[in-house]
Amino acid sequence: MESKGGRLSFSTIQYPQDSSAQASQRLELEAAIAETQFHDERVEDTEYYTNFLEQIMGLVRNGDQAAVSRMISVIRSGASQEDILKAISEISNNSRDGQEGNRGNS
Repeated sequence: MESKGGRLSFSTIQYPQDSSAQASQRLELEAAIAETQFHDERVEDTEYYTNFLEQIMGLVRNGDQAAVSRMISVIRSGASQEDILKAISEISNNSRDGQEGNRGNS
């Protein structure tokens, strides 16, 4: 507190910063953020691969022999996961189209 011409003014007190404590806190925060991001990515990966496996298993369980054989051929050819998903989609769409066509002929 200082007196200037009969008026009181307050000055801000500056405390020395403990840079090592701040650095430690910053590192802890960065580590917590990285851990959260890693956890979120793992959850997304788990959901992706669970869905991927469920689609393949659904095709194997419910598809006709030709569809299952085609899917196995695609997998054995060394296709990428993206190509396998495209094949599952195509095979499923063809199966649905065939079933709808059969219903129309009944």
